[in-house]
This record gives sequence, C-alpha cells and structure tokens, in this order.
Amino acid sequence: MDEFAVTCSSCGRERTLEDAYDYNPIQVVTGRPVGWYSGDDGEVCPECMTATLRGGPLPPRRESITCPNCGRTSWNPNDVREGYCGACHDWTTPR
Repeated sequence: MDEFAVTCSSCGRERTLEDAYDYNPIQVVTGRPVGWYSGDDGEVCPECMTATLRGGPLPPRRESITCPNCGRTSWNPNDVREGYCGACHDWTTPR
C-alpha cells in the first residue's frame, strides 16, 4: 500500500484507478452508481456510501497489518495471514 493512498474511513479499502468517479448527489437522484466520497469528514468508498444511503449496515472492516519497519499498512488477506510487508519485501515477525 502506498503511504499516500486514500482509504475508506469505514471499511479500510484503498482507492484504486477503478474508483475514478467522485460522489455526486445527482447519482442518487438518477439511480446511477455512486462514486467515491471525499470530504472534511473522511473518505468513503462507493460500497460503504451505497450502504449508508440505503440505511443498511456497512460492510465489515477488513483486517490489516502494519509493518513495524516502514509503517505501511496492508489490507491484502495474504499479507495479513502471512505477516508479510509487500513494501519492504520482508516478514513482519521473526520466522
């Protein structure tokens, strides 16, 4: 994960190039898919924004691992399971 990457404050998902569209209230009025919300109160991915607008429960927050060496956080399930930092290319715990 890039240290400057934008992440959803609800579920922790990182914003990618597939999240090119920003949220616009017109998306709700016209029934179109909502985009990524960016505001003073945080960042929200389209999935969490849709759940919020529908009054439903938010998606569960994904597990993460933060490297003790470089401080970067990864939500990759393989990194979390193995204790591996993709940025340092090293294990986060002794092997």
